[in-house]
Amino acid sequence: MFDSNNEARSAVEKLKPQKDLLDSILELEQEELNPPRIMSGFTNLDLQLKGFRTGGCYMVAGIQKSGKSSLMMKIAINMIGKGKKVAFIDTELNTFQFSSRMTALWFGLSVSEAEENIKMRQDFAKQTKDKLFRVSAEKLMKENLVDFDKAMQISKILADEKMVNVLIYDNLTTYISQNEASDWRKLMSCITQIVNFTKHRPIISFILNHVKETVVISELPKMVQEYVKENEPDKIFDDSIRVIRKPTAQDIYGGGQAKSQLSGTLIVWRPYQNYKSSQNIKVKTQLILDNFRDQSPSEDVRMEFLENRVLFKEITPQSRTETKEEVNTKFAQQLFNSKEKK
Repeated sequence: MFDSNNEARSAVEKLKPQKDLLDSILELEQEELNPPRIMSGFTNLDLQLKGFRTGGCYMVAGIQKSGKSSLMMKIAINMIGKGKKVAFIDTELNTFQFSSRMTALWFGLSVSEAEENIKMRQDFAKQTKDKLFRVSAEKLMKENLVDFDKAMQISKILADEKMVNVLIYDNLTTYISQNEASDWRKLMSCITQIVNFTKHRPIISFILNHVKETVVISELPKMVQEYVKENEPDKIFDDSIRVIRKPTAQDIYGGGQAKSQLSGTLIVWRPYQNYKSSQNIKVKTQLILDNFRDQSPSEDVRMEFLENRVLFKEITPQSRTETKEEVNTKFAQQLFNSKEKK
């Protein structure tokens, strides 16, 4: 029993720090259960994934020249447009290439237009000054090699000083020679370090990586047979076809082993990217969504890739060309419905 109201009030005041501590603990637990998410800016992709969760580490893979960097550039542009801050640990492009491609995406230009217009590139740099950061390969060199430890040191500063929301590592295979078994163990070590670094911070990391060339099927046998049958064997030199089969996480360098650590994997699949005879075929793309731990995507995402603009565009189910089977099914359904009405 307190002798006065003042004593009682004093006792209550002493309880407040304890309550504040409890509130903080509850808030942290709530964030762990439902971490904030950042949208990609692609409608269908966000519909499938409900955005990317903070603390998550995602791999973006594809064979060389499939457009992995371009996809992440577009996602970065979308995120920056929504007020997020993005950093590229970029060991793939030089400054001019990076600036030109990002400028093209920001202003809706072709890459050649951005390359020729220095004012547009300057305007882009000014407009994204506090939201876009880039660490080039030159800043990561140590004894003529790109040093992963330097990349992680810079990443920690950017994250811990709350300078960025998103980190993009383009491309992880830069840090290894790809020849010796020890290098692949190093790749796995790099992935593990990025995953562990990310999950304890309110950021998202994207790791870009290559798919093995074994997914490329050179010269479809049936096509070659047709050339021989038509007595036009030289046609193979003019109309050579290399089709890329549908890859999985097992086809990614180090991806099979890393699968359990990652929050999810996005694979850029352009089956006809090497088919030079038709631009209409080359653009066809599917974004394969594999092994997402906190979401179960019901389907992959169809896209088109416009190379001259380094631009990925989503294809809605309504806008894509229907297959013969789909047309027949729709016709049969319409016929059935008309009979039902009668």
